[in-house]
Amino acid sequence: MEEGYFNSEIGKIHYFHRKGEYVTIFIHGIGGNAKSWLKCSKFLSNKFDSYFIDLPGHGESVRPLIEYTLDLNAKILDQFIESLNTKNFILVGNSYGGWLALYYSTKIKYPSFLVLEDSAGLNRPIGYSKSEEREAFIDSLVKIGNSKFVIENMIKNNTNDKFRISENELRNIVSPTIIIWGNNDKIIPLDFAFKFSKFIPCSKLFILENVGHVPHLEIPEKFCEILNVEIFKHDWKCLNND
Repeated sequence: MEEGYFNSEIGKIHYFHRKGEYVTIFIHGIGGNAKSWLKCSKFLSNKFDSYFIDLPGHGESVRPLIEYTLDLNAKILDQFIESLNTKNFILVGNSYGGWLALYYSTKIKYPSFLVLEDSAGLNRPIGYSKSEEREAFIDSLVKIGNSKFVIENMIKNNTNDKFRISENELRNIVSPTIIIWGNNDKIIPLDFAFKFSKFIPCSKLFILENVGHVPHLEIPEKFCEILNVEIFKHDWKCLNND
């Protein structure tokens, strides 16, 4: 596993990289970091040219005093993809990372494959919760090394309706999409998995029993098995497999 930095317009973005054939970018949730995907790396097929990135304000990436919005993250993600000089790429996102992958897919360009793991984007953001619940959430993320400014700023900006993913936008996604969800997710309930599955035309839903909000940490081998098998299968009826 190699470690590197990408020079974005706001500063250095940190990532881990494992060489392979198909560029695949793994995006963590709010308060997470690139290291959360490392348990997966030993189970992923060598076909994946894997990039585990730290979003701006997270992990080892730059933490400027700016507005941390979904469109800023999408812009930095696009700059990173452009730096890889590829037109074909796979996006894998957990929670906020799934929301970012959706936003990127609907606003900028479609990936070759999209993987949504217990994804945000349709659910009600934590910023709408009661102040006690919101502060407890912020404190829990600050205690594990996150910047209070970054987390508070993201939570504030996530309540902006312009970042919501609409049903029509989901219907227009042409990327084959894998939806993976823990049936015991207490943060984003399973109901949202069925909504994504209903509205995204070319999609497959995988429900994992006795698993919570972050399957790739809880059962990395099973999570990676789905990716290894499904992304390289030829039975997707919505694709033209000659």
